[in-house]
Amino acid sequence: MWKRHTRSSKDGTWDQILSALLVTADDAGHVEWQISLDSTVSRVHQHGSNMTREVALMLPSHTGGPLELQQTAS
Repeated sequence: MWKRHTRSSKDGTWDQILSALLVTADDAGHVEWQISLDSTVSRVHQHGSNMTREVALMLPSHTGGPLELQQTAS
């Protein structure tokens, strides 16, 4: 069973089945398309990068102040 599932995954059989099911469900009005956006920001610690000390010293060290971008100033 595992080999058959893997083979079907690699040759695109499952993608075709999913596409056909989505088209059928969408035509019948059973699918509600929604978009979700994520504004996650990831920052690396100053010692986590692979820059040399000389290059790091040439970069600006200002981090934007006490407020994060998604916060209000109230």
